Amino acid sequence: MPPFGINTYDKAFEEAAFNLVNNGDISAPLLTKSGWHIIKRLGKPNPDTYDIFVRKMKAQISKDQRFDAAKLKLISDIKIASGYKEARNELNRFASGLNEDFYSYKWSPSDMISTNMLFSFGGDKIYTVKDFGEYCKKNTKTRLKYDKTQAVTDVVEELFKEYVNESAMEYEEKSLEIKYPDFRSLMREYEEGILLFEATKLNVWDKANQDTVGLKSFYEIRKDSYKWDEKAKISIVQVTSTDLKLVNKIRNYAIKNDLIKVVKKFNKKTKLIQVVDQEYEKGATELSGLDWNLNSLSDPQLNSDKIGYSFKKITELVPAKVKTLAEARGYVVADYQDYLEKEWMEQLSKEFKVVIYSDIKNKLKK
Repeated sequence: MPPFGINTYDKAFEEAAFNLVNNGDISAPLLTKSGWHIIKRLGKPNPDTYDIFVRKMKAQISKDQRFDAAKLKLISDIKIASGYKEARNELNRFASGLNEDFYSYKWSPSDMISTNMLFSFGGDKIYTVKDFGEYCKKNTKTRLKYDKTQAVTDVVEELFKEYVNESAMEYEEKSLEIKYPDFRSLMREYEEGILLFEATKLNVWDKANQDTVGLKSFYEIRKDSYKWDEKAKISIVQVTSTDLKLVNKIRNYAIKNDLIKVVKKFNKKTKLIQVVDQEYEKGATELSGLDWNLNSLSDPQLNSDKIGYSFKKITELVPAKVKTLAEARGYVVADYQDYLEKEWMEQLSKEFKVVIYSDIKNKLKK
């Protein structure tokens, strides 16, 4: 199958496929409206980075005729609004000085090329003949797609149109913050947001993760805040039988005997009993049906497959204890980050005086 994402196939099929963690993993058989499936993971492509995604989308959009029409209309509007002017005589003079070398990748503009104005936007943004010559030199691909049967003036005209259009878009982009105050405010908000992010990353997030000495010292002072709750070690006794009398017999024997004896007594002829050990903190839903006492047993429950019963037994009660730094690292790092941020805020408050204008604040409330 080709690579696929979410909302492509049946939900159950997708969940089973995305639950396969490693290449080569195989799912259990699953049924969808299309039939039975067994899925093997062959690979998982990495998602595109933002830059690659943007390039792909731009390529798709640029192929749409509506995009070309909208772009030409925008360029026309930019020219009108900016008072675009061009010197056709300078362009003709430039074209008349070219020969067949223009179709070669070796071509480069003469050192004596004019620095006169070729076109301008807004009267202040001027592009010279020399600028256009450099543009032609860089756009070798466009020049080489023509042969000597094409008039040089036609090639120059096409390159000129491309250069003007690109320059118009560039001029408009640089004018956005001047023409649109809302856009200027939005860009400032983005810039300040990025600066704040980087400053916080440097002073708080990275520091909390990299300052091992500071983190350890922070933990030692507050380690009593990071504790494991009381825990119970339990054994889940699974009996492969639907004979409830037999199951109760096994359970009653387990009241006064450890589970090693239980298994030894009832697994003589067949593997009737299987024991699974687990550990849970006090209050966990998995401990429902058990009293918080050593050797407490739950009532037998019919398994979901309905081919056996199971019951639980508390085999050990583990008292609450302080977590090691490694065990509590995630919580300690988060708390250390909060601590570092508060310290940073206090330092900034001392360095930069904050003045609150209460009258303006009260007007905002009203």
